[in-house]
Amino acid sequence: MYGTIGMVSEAQNLFDNLCSRDVVSWTALIAGYSKYGYLKEAADSFFAMVEENVPPDIMSWNALLEGFAKNGFGEIVLECLEQMQSKGIQPDALTFLFSLKACCNLVAKNKGRELHMEITKTGYLESNLVIGNALVDFYATVGWLDEAEIVLHTLPVQDVVSWTSLMAGYTRHDLGHEALHLFNKMLSHNVVPNIVTFVCGVKACSLAVNLLKGQELHAEIEKKGLLSFDAVGNALVDMYASWGWLAESQGVFNKLQFKDTITWTTLIAGYAKHGLSDKAICCFEEMKSKGVVPDAVSWSALITGYAMSNAPKEVMKCLEEMKSADICPDSVTYVSSLKVCGTAQTVWMGQQIHKEIVVLGLSDKSIVVGNALLDIYATSGLLLEALAVFDKLLHRDAVSWTSLIAGYTKHGYGEEAIDCFEQMQLQGFLPDEVTFVCVLRACGMEGATQTGHTISETLIRSGVLEKNILLCNSLLNMYIDCGLLKNASEIFNKFLKQDVSSWTTMMAGYAKYGFTEKALKCFEKMESAGISPKIPSWNALLVGYACSGDCENAFHAFTRMNVEGIDPNNDTFTGILTACSHGGLVDLGHLYFRAMSSCFVIFPIIEHHICMVDLLGRAGQLDNAVTFVNQMPYHPTLVVWHAILGACRKWSDLEVAQQAYKHAVQLNAKDIGTYVCMFNIYADAGFYRCSGDL
Repeated sequence: MYGTIGMVSEAQNLFDNLCSRDVVSWTALIAGYSKYGYLKEAADSFFAMVEENVPPDIMSWNALLEGFAKNGFGEIVLECLEQMQSKGIQPDALTFLFSLKACCNLVAKNKGRELHMEITKTGYLESNLVIGNALVDFYATVGWLDEAEIVLHTLPVQDVVSWTSLMAGYTRHDLGHEALHLFNKMLSHNVVPNIVTFVCGVKACSLAVNLLKGQELHAEIEKKGLLSFDAVGNALVDMYASWGWLAESQGVFNKLQFKDTITWTTLIAGYAKHGLSDKAICCFEEMKSKGVVPDAVSWSALITGYAMSNAPKEVMKCLEEMKSADICPDSVTYVSSLKVCGTAQTVWMGQQIHKEIVVLGLSDKSIVVGNALLDIYATSGLLLEALAVFDKLLHRDAVSWTSLIAGYTKHGYGEEAIDCFEQMQLQGFLPDEVTFVCVLRACGMEGATQTGHTISETLIRSGVLEKNILLCNSLLNMYIDCGLLKNASEIFNKFLKQDVSSWTTMMAGYAKYGFTEKALKCFEKMESAGISPKIPSWNALLVGYACSGDCENAFHAFTRMNVEGIDPNNDTFTGILTACSHGGLVDLGHLYFRAMSSCFVIFPIIEHHICMVDLLGRAGQLDNAVTFVNQMPYHPTLVVWHAILGACRKWSDLEVAQQAYKHAVQLNAKDIGTYVCMFNIYADAGFYRCSGDL
């Protein structure tokens, strides 16, 4: 009696005073300890019983198994089951229940399937609904949902627990549509849903974004008075928040009589997810003012809000406040925090967080944290640090490899990106869409046509190109960057939806390599297909004309743009000034340059100034070019001085060349291009000794 009501000390005293102790009394003692979580005492009592030569029966074993199963010690449960069976004791219904629970906790799929076979042999599946429901729950929990449904439909009788167990499995694995279909099927069998069913149904509506059904369930919940149950109210707050219906989410929140940490955190996360960081912060402060103590999840939700608002200082402040409140940030918190640390200006914060993560050992334990660290270093250009994190990862996945490849590609290390891609495949990791996009860009950068072709063939064989416009565009750009316009045209004609974006890419490709007529044909075909050219299309056409020296058509295109009401942008004027430069039209170039700010309210950027320097240099007006450079509102870049040096060689102006050379060396003494330019100028002028000194 004492054991069953938790008075374990009294139960032990009574047991110690027994004249004789049989299997029944031992089992009662073990059951008392086990039921109330005294697992060591339960195990000690079990072993003491064995030492006193009292053989445990099935009830003794079940008493021991119950405690370990309820407290998550699945491995011990399965070890005990094996020992029990080795002693010739056959499991009963309770044994199977505890063992299936252990398999759920351990995600022990094969062992669970073995138990299913044993249960079938015993006939429990036909006679014991609780066992049947436990099997449905096991398969649903481990993700074998087809098997769970088969078991459900083979049960002689299905109750609300049977249906809800499978629904919970579907929602746990983000299969909202399937869960709702099952919910409707359950109702058609006249099974009345319980609280857990409603929670699963609301979660399913959230996943499936089924607005109508979600509102219908909400109305039913209100009608039945179920809103007072925490799990139901929290599920509704989350459903509306996940849809972005934050007013409705707040409305449900306001109706709840009791709001716990989960309720507040759900609303905070909803505001943060949809970019309303101010409301998330206000909600967080209100939560604290109501005496509800934020946990790690609450802080993570707030940090996510700050991260989405790109507020790195506030993120760091939150981390400090968490530690001051003796709340240890978890992996989710750190991953959210690292999202604001991927720039050159904020990467130092990431390095600080990295130190904390190393102390906690999270970079080794959590692949998600390791990948987040890898990503900030790769994104910000600290590629050696990124590689160091990558090398230390105990486990890698496709995301790890892709982050490193993306970092190499972004910062111009195409060859390293391609090598990394090849290593990734050799180690058995399958590239995803992002991996292919990054490596195709790297192939374009390096002119790696063979690798590009191989990837193209792989994608074509897989059939993915027919439904993935991003990969099609990446292939198109790769072939254009490699100068393989025929291959680019094949991709364009076979796989791409020919919209304004893809037409513009083809036009830009033809223009880039001087195929002005083909660029113009693309433009005309696009117009004849009823697709209105956008500003990038006009710019591609204009640049094509400009680079091929066809100034007249470049200016004509510019005029047509204005007539059709399309406002020019920076790229447009880069094309126009390039046309003036190639045509030697200095006065017209000055006119367009001044018109940028006076007529179009476009402030000239450094690229426009470089075009003007090139224009003056090509026309032989080197002194004017130098004067223009000295009057620029920007610090002259290496490109500017190289343009001057190129013009000096053309016009054999050694004096201006020496000035430009001096400025270029001051900017970057290690740039080999500067020395090559000056060497050629000296050599052309016959100053071989000077060129030798360089």
